[in-house]
Formats: sequence, structure tokens, C-alpha cells
Amino acid sequence: SILNLIGERNDTSMAVLIWSELAINCLHGESDPRCLIQLLNLFGSMQESFIKVLENNFPVDAMFEAASAYYPVQFTPPPNMAVPVTKDDLARALWKILSFTGYDDACTRAGRDTMFGLTLGIILDQLIPLPEDEPTTLQEEKDALIDLKRLMGISESLEEDKAMGADVITQDRIDPKALAQISAVLRSIHSKTAIQGATGAPGSVTPQQVSLLCRDLTSHIALTCEKQTQNRNYWHTFVNEGSKDLLQGKSTSSW
Repeated sequence: SILNLIGERNDTSMAVLIWSELAINCLHGESDPRCLIQLLNLFGSMQESFIKVLENNFPVDAMFEAASAYYPVQFTPPPNMAVPVTKDDLARALWKILSFTGYDDACTRAGRDTMFGLTLGIILDQLIPLPEDEPTTLQEEKDALIDLKRLMGISESLEEDKAMGADVITQDRIDPKALAQISAVLRSIHSKTAIQGATGAPGSVTPQQVSLLCRDLTSHIALTCEKQTQNRNYWHTFVNEGSKDLLQGKSTSSW
């Protein structure tokens, strides 16, 4: 049994690893928001607490697989819930897990997927869903773009015109292929929303807001790529002809 294995090995890291995998399995299929919020909070703390013990073998893939099933959070609190849990509560707890990159260096050295790369993938999938999937709404596109900004270390404030940390755009964190994918996704979303202008119901997300987010993200990433001295190819990879148009504010004649 697992308990016997822990006892026989008398190995703290093995015991913690086995416990982590068991705990992560509890997340699969959980639908009660009161239980879900406790599990998400537990795993967010667990990632931080176990880094000294499991730096080289934390089950990042298993953690991502279990948590990413809840991204993006789709939740409407039932009336008269005894223990109030909001959509924002779940989203914050989930993001703490998906954005934790403390094990990424070890994953890179071992040739395994990093949490940064895995989370980047689901964000891009959310922005450009598969043809057989339901198209995303403007609200979902806006939320995913904000998550992309947060993942890449960019301030959520449009007024703070600062480049992200240069260490985000490095071979260890994001390769040129992924950078090209980000560029293509931003161009696609911007092309779709820029021509739609500022239409929309009062209080709802407008296409203009989404296209502005695309341009803001593109300018930040391009500036960081330009400042990347270790690999000049990053700028050329990201700022292709499509992104140049986006950066220059073209394709916005409908505003």
C-alpha cells in the first residue's frame, strides 16, 4: 500500500510526492464550490510550501491537468448558499495555481513541460478555440487577454507604460515558436474586433476594448523583445508585418 511504501522508504521527499499526487487526484470532477475553493487554496499553498522538498520532481503536469479543467471559471453562485463562494474567489485561487512558476527551471532542465508553457497554451486556446468548439464571447476574450498580460508580467493598468521583465522573453521561459503563436493570436483577435468598433450594449465589453487590449499587449511584448539582448531574433519573430500594422494602429478606420 502507499502508506507502507512511505514508511519503508523513510524518505521525506517521496512521502510528500505521493501525498501530493493523492491530493491532486481529489480535484478531478469536484463540482461543489465549497469543496473546490478549499482544494484550490490548498494546492496554491502546497506549490509554494513544497518547493524546497520537491523542486526537481513536483508533479506539475498532474497539477495542471487537474486545475486547468476549471479554466476559465464558469460559475454562478446558487441562491442561499450556506458558505458563500464567488466566481472571483474561484478565479483567484485557480490563477494562483496556474501562474506559479517556481518549478519551471527544474522542469526545463528535465525536459518536461513548464507551468508557464502549459498555462500559456490554454490561454491561447481560449482566445482561438478549435473550429468544433463554441466561439468565445467578447467578455471571454477580454478575460483571456488580461490573463495573458498577468502571465507575462505586464501590469493590468493600461496607463502604466512599462515593459515586462526581460527575463520573461528568454529561451527558458518562452521559445520563438510560442512567441510567434502569441503574435498570430493577437493579430487575429485584433483584426476581428477592430473593424467592429465600439458597438455593444451599455455595460458590456465592446470590440473596441478588446482591440485596445490587443494593441497594448503587442506594444509591451514588442518593447521587451527589442530590449532582449541575448537573442535578437525574438523581436523579428514577434514583430512581423501583421504586428507592425497592429502597433501602428492601422485597421481601425471604423472608430
